[in-house]
Amino acid sequence: MVARAQQPAPGSEPAIEVHGVRVPAALEAVAQTLQESRSLLELGDDWDGDRTPGFSERTWHRAADFVARGATQLLERNGVVTDDVEIMPASDGALGIDWRTATRELLVTIPADPSKDALFYGDDGAGRRTIKGTLDTSAPNRWLTVWLAE
Repeated sequence: MVARAQQPAPGSEPAIEVHGVRVPAALEAVAQTLQESRSLLELGDDWDGDRTPGFSERTWHRAADFVARGATQLLERNGVVTDDVEIMPASDGALGIDWRTATRELLVTIPADPSKDALFYGDDGAGRRTIKGTLDTSAPNRWLTVWLAE
C-alpha cells in the first residue's frame, strides 16, 4: 500500500507512505524499493527448499525503517538521493540490505530476532576502505550515512 502526495505538516516536505513507513517524496525510488520488498512477506517457511523460515512483518518494518531513515538523512544532510538500494532475503528469516552510492557499498543484515543487532559491512567498491560491525537499527546511525555520502 503506497500512499502518494500526502499533505505535509506545516514546515515539512510531502511524503510517500509505504505500509506505515514514510519517506520524502523526493525519494520515490526508495518508496518503490520498499513496496517491492513487501513481496518477500509472501514467502512461507521452507521457501527455498532448505527449511529456511519465512520473513515476518516485524523484520520487514525494521529493515524498511532503517532504509527510510538513512535515505532521508542522506537527502537532508548531504543532498544525496538514494536510488540504488535493495532489500532481499537472507538466512534464518533475516533480511539483507544492499545499498550503493556513487563511491560506497553497504551490506546490512537485519536479523529476525528483534533483540539482536544488525550486522554490516561496507567498502569503497574496491575493497580497500572497509567498515564492519554491528549496529542498533533503532538508533539514528548518522555516522553511517555520513560514510555513505563520502
